[in-house]
Amino acid sequence: MVKKKVKTLEALPLGLFMAKRLTKALRGKRRWVGLVTAPSLQSRKDVEDKIDEIIDELDVSSTPRLMDFFRSDSETSRRFCTEILPEQEYLGLMILRIAHQDTPALRAFLSQSSALERYGMRTYTTSGKIRLVRQRMGIVKQPRQHR
Repeated sequence: MVKKKVKTLEALPLGLFMAKRLTKALRGKRRWVGLVTAPSLQSRKDVEDKIDEIIDELDVSSTPRLMDFFRSDSETSRRFCTEILPEQEYLGLMILRIAHQDTPALRAFLSQSSALERYGMRTYTTSGKIRLVRQRMGIVKQPRQHR
């Protein structure tokens, strides 16, 4: 009997006892959406409440996760408004992680010209990498806070 080379964990006899490896292909696909926010949104709680309102109107598979939020009076937001969008003043910034299949619906909903007035937020950029969204918006990665 000739032994074959095994390329996957499932083919090994120990595969019955070991957990399957979660490969990149098996993980859920996601997109990162950079948004500008109205000055009225002053806390993460305010933003999360607005996101919940929007999600109720849309048919999405999972709830987006708020990754970064900068109030309109923060240094990051001021730098964004002066360097990247000089025609706008007093805008906050935020980044959402959303499921890949929900991205077109959210972008269509929040890219309308009246979205900033109606919902308090409007899309600015989207990418498959959060690093690129942060770069386009001039956001410096925040150090992780250890608990």
